[in-house]
Amino acid sequence: MRRKMPLSRLISTLFSVFVFLFSSTLFGQDDFSFQKLVNKFPPLVEMAKMASEEKVKFGIYGGTVRDLYLDHPFTAISDCDIIFDSSEKNFPHFRDRILEYSRKINGDFPHPDFHLDLAVMQNENKRQKLFHDEGITATKVGVLMDGTIIDPTHRGVADLRKKIFSYYPPDRKSIELHNLGRFTRDLVRFHSFERDPGTIDLLSASFKQLLDSSSPEGSKTYESAVNCKKILASGSRVLFHQIVTPIWNDTRYLHNDTNEKITKFFPFDMFFADILRCITQADDMKSMREVFSLVGVPAFLEKMGFSEESALIMNPLLSREDLFREFEYPGFKKSNLEGKENFLKLWEKTLRKYNYRTLFDMLASEFPKDSPEANYLGLRKKDFLNEKSWETLNPGDDYEEMILGFLDTDFNVKVLPRKKISNSLHWFLENYLPLGNITLESAEPKEFELAHPDSKCLFRGFSPEVLSIDRSAKHSFANLREYLDLQTGPEIRPLYFDPGTTYAFFMSDFGEAAKLAYQLGFKSIWKVNACGFSRRLRTLLAFNEASNRILFVEYGFSSEEQLINQQARFYFLCKDSLKKGDESVFVYRKDYDWFPDKTKFLDFISHQKEPISVFFAGFTTSLNRMLMDSQKIQIGDLSLVLGRLPSWSSKHGPMVLGLSGFGASYGSLPAKIAKILFDKGLKTLVFVGTGGGLKYSGERFEWSIPGNVCYAGNFIDRNSPPIEFSNRAKDLEIPSQYRSSIHATVRTPLCETCSWVDMMKESGIVSVDCELYYLVQTFLKFCKVGDSIYALINITDIPGTNSERFGKKGGINIENNPRQYEIVEKALRLILRDIIGKENATRAKNGKPNEILPRPLK
Repeated sequence: MRRKMPLSRLISTLFSVFVFLFSSTLFGQDDFSFQKLVNKFPPLVEMAKMASEEKVKFGIYGGTVRDLYLDHPFTAISDCDIIFDSSEKNFPHFRDRILEYSRKINGDFPHPDFHLDLAVMQNENKRQKLFHDEGITATKVGVLMDGTIIDPTHRGVADLRKKIFSYYPPDRKSIELHNLGRFTRDLVRFHSFERDPGTIDLLSASFKQLLDSSSPEGSKTYESAVNCKKILASGSRVLFHQIVTPIWNDTRYLHNDTNEKITKFFPFDMFFADILRCITQADDMKSMREVFSLVGVPAFLEKMGFSEESALIMNPLLSREDLFREFEYPGFKKSNLEGKENFLKLWEKTLRKYNYRTLFDMLASEFPKDSPEANYLGLRKKDFLNEKSWETLNPGDDYEEMILGFLDTDFNVKVLPRKKISNSLHWFLENYLPLGNITLESAEPKEFELAHPDSKCLFRGFSPEVLSIDRSAKHSFANLREYLDLQTGPEIRPLYFDPGTTYAFFMSDFGEAAKLAYQLGFKSIWKVNACGFSRRLRTLLAFNEASNRILFVEYGFSSEEQLINQQARFYFLCKDSLKKGDESVFVYRKDYDWFPDKTKFLDFISHQKEPISVFFAGFTTSLNRMLMDSQKIQIGDLSLVLGRLPSWSSKHGPMVLGLSGFGASYGSLPAKIAKILFDKGLKTLVFVGTGGGLKYSGERFEWSIPGNVCYAGNFIDRNSPPIEFSNRAKDLEIPSQYRSSIHATVRTPLCETCSWVDMMKESGIVSVDCELYYLVQTFLKFCKVGDSIYALINITDIPGTNSERFGKKGGINIENNPRQYEIVEKALRLILRDIIGKENATRAKNGKPNEILPRPLK
């Protein structure tokens, strides 16, 4: 029986073959001594030391060898191309050490490019092979730590020694444009070398051939140049930051062999980016311009419609710094001579940065807290958002491609799992950025001109309930800032405080909100596509160009409580910037029964062939799996679950509707839905939600099962008398230290100062939420004999008092906790079984067959 060769031995054999084929000399090349080269740059010495400690292969390649051998200055923008073997056992640890080290000395050391993986040399695609098998010979040399010299063209070492600029292989007839710029850049770097005539002829001839628009290559070149100028340029010329994203993506697509995704700017984008890089890397502008003239760069640029760019680059009176300013390199942008920046554009740029930061946070949340992947994504988020990187990348609205491109190297060296992150990012974008690849979308007047808002509902300043909160008092939330930041970000906060921003909180749909903003003098209306904003609350920006002011509008509030809570959030955030009743706040408040999707919801109910017997509000994720024939339904902002109670025949199981607790369900909305359903035959009302526990027993996620509920205002003397109700959940086997207790409902948790919590406790209230009072009120008003209500409050937050040490247990906690899911799912199963049993008893009493069976719920 023939035995298969072990993978480690196979890789070792392939490496030996590679060295045999591409090594000119193995040992004894003193001027190409690894130690002699890396000693010229201490960080490489440290990396070599790490490789020795980890017992892994390590080397330097290409531009790194070139710059060190020629004693070129080694800076943060130099190449740091390393050779490695990803199949080695200790490579992951070595890789992580290098990445950590490079981050610590960021600014002094280029980010290491894991350039040549010895483990996959035999499986490289065409683009990757080009980096190693052909090109300018003097850039095709690698030196391993053990003294091995890799010279795939067999001429690289000799040409570096003799300082000869030569292309390999010599029988090439032409070079593609996306590589032509790179080789021209090599010539700029090697401007003092002896030039092989055949190589110069090849470069010159390649430019001339691409000017022939009748050829496929020439046609593609001209088309891509037109796209670059037409789409990328914001003025008369293409600037440095405008070309970064296209070449970022195209380089990645070529390297990963996904050519079907190549952008419409390719190949001219890659060529022009290399020309701009020449300005940074050239020894001097005079030699650079001489090289460009030699091979025909100016004439080529002019033919492609880049005459202005060519004239600037070739102008002998302009220094390197002058060109940096003309093309707006990072740190060299021209000063704004028109005065204050357009405030709408500033908001757009800031919201875009907020989106990127939030998406990185969402990706990190897909991994266990403090896992290597979560921690590394946190580091990469900082890398992406730091001022220098952000300015260089100039990221646009193609969020998916930008983030995946930024993490591409991390995927390739397996620091992060490509497939998991790609899938998660795609899901987040679909659900949290519903307008697609855009940050602000202009709204046309026809979208809101038919709206008729009631001007009597509009007033200046915060609502009275908000103004009555003492925001200077010590608050019960230990992490109040976290709660305030839930929908806002540190990037946006300065714009909230800016005198040019006016706040608006409109209890309206989009049409009314836009019309109100228009009537207030903000004629330019923009829909906001921002993570968290669009999903939780609809948001728009309205702009007054004449005054350069923004009206920041949150609309779509489904209840007065939601309207007040969001106002209170800003009231606290801006406590040092705004006074009570500040005139830069507008509020539009409607009557109790209104919510944005009411008409659509009534239409949905009217089309049901039978009544909804059971209504669940709050936790519904697990419910979807427990029902028969369940389906998720989205009506505007209402996330619903429709199904039937488990039975032998789905045809006879009572209909169940669930309303998710996320976003719009805050406050009295569930009660408004319940009121509509009671008119249509509702029998059972179930509320399983979250709340705060004022009687702390040491455990989060335990249950409060109240028998009385009151409405609690901002102060104790505003409490309504407790309403007693028959809570059927009390009869279930659910452990609770809050059984048959007094519960309170508040309009906003932000009223819960420490002194307020003290007063609540003195009155005997042990738990608090924002929904239950309205549901109980509605149930008692509309229920019929035999109807039931189940009410469970999961204690998620522990509001504290002045006399308590609540630092470790207090505050709103937004963490998705698996233990909470288990506890909630168990409670939902018990409630479902009890409802099924109650239905069976009713049928038996009426002499009907027992069709609905309390079968096990899996």
